[in-house]
Amino acid sequence: TDGQLEFSIRNYEGKPFSVEMLKSAVMTGVTFQLDIPTTTNNLQVFDRMIEIARTMTVSLNANMIDVNKKPIGDSQLDKIRQQLKNISLAMEAKEILPGSTQAQRLFS
Repeated sequence: TDGQLEFSIRNYEGKPFSVEMLKSAVMTGVTFQLDIPTTTNNLQVFDRMIEIARTMTVSLNANMIDVNKKPIGDSQLDKIRQQLKNISLAMEAKEILPGSTQAQRLFS
C-alpha cells in the first residue's frame, strides 16, 4: 500500500526468489508469510494474501497446505483469522497498534 511490506513469498525451501533460482530450480512449493505485529490491517492483508495463494493454486493446479503438509480449507483459514483478531486485540489492549512505529520497533 504505502510502500510497507505486507507479506512475503518464498520458495518452499525458505530461500528468497532470485533470477538465477527461477532459471534453474524446480520448486516444490511456495510459502506465504505474514508478519502479524508489524502489518497494518493484518486481517485485510491476510485475505489478500489468501486470494493470491488461491489464484496460484488454480493456475498451477496445486494445493494449499500448512506447515505439516496438510490441506488448508476454509475452516482452517477461519481459525487463522480468529487468531489474527485475538493477537491484534491483545496488542491493542497493551496500546500497541499492529503496523505502528512502536510495533515495528518492538517486533523487528
